[in-house]
Amino acid sequence: MGRMRAEMFYADADVYYNQDSNKSETVMYIELPVENLLYQINYKNNLYESPVTFTINIVSQSDSDVVRKVYNEFSSYTEKELKDKMKQSLYFVYKYFIPSGKYKAKIKIKDENSENEFTKSFDLTVNDFTVKNITVSDMLILKKYVVNENGTKDITPLIKNNIFGENDLHLFFEIYNNTGNDLAAAYIIKLSDEKHKTVWQDSVSYNLKPGRNREVEKIYVPDNLFKNGKSDKSENNSAKYKIELIDKSTNETVTSKNLKSIPPFVPQMMHRPPGY
Repeated sequence: MGRMRAEMFYADADVYYNQDSNKSETVMYIELPVENLLYQINYKNNLYESPVTFTINIVSQSDSDVVRKVYNEFSSYTEKELKDKMKQSLYFVYKYFIPSGKYKAKIKIKDENSENEFTKSFDLTVNDFTVKNITVSDMLILKKYVVNENGTKDITPLIKNNIFGENDLHLFFEIYNNTGNDLAAAYIIKLSDEKHKTVWQDSVSYNLKPGRNREVEKIYVPDNLFKNGKSDKSENNSAKYKIELIDKSTNETVTSKNLKSIPPFVPQMMHRPPGY
């Protein structure tokens, strides 16, 4: 229970350029595992229900509120649906227009049925995407990316940024061409470990149209990435990684994302003598 409580929910934020408003748009992603919520049956409709309250607070370096929002979310399932969704997650997306600068994001979640509260906080940098001819948004890791026959796309973000056991990952980002002309650009996508050793990299080239260019690239995760010298699956058997988009012409990292590889926690079996 202690481990579950520590990972009650996952949160991350990425910043993009909203050209309709000419402002930077901060997108907050929250992943809430269904199994971490207390569902109670409503005998009027025979559904299992869980109301949850989110409080999202973004503060400036001077500790003044820039965003303070409260959201009341709700999910309900039949008994069969709840059993099927127990290993799945609920996803929530909120968007804010915030001036460029450095901030602290604070998220609090209250499970209204159990009355338990859980919090997370992290640093947030909002860039100005108009300062150069070509700028790049933050990265979003996708653990599901499917293009349907009708052209629509089904995506599931990897909010926890834990790549352990994930072998079908994609990388989403936007490139903004702030000139009025087509431009050619070439980049290196590099995945490296915490010792800065490259474990995989690829080269990509784009013909950038004026305005926003949305890009999705497949990430190749080597099979031996998760074999970091330990045979057990303890909580300490983890590793840190970083994925970067590097401009070939300048060797500058234009956007990056910190990743981790944490295997699922497997509690040790207690061995008892016969007769106990």
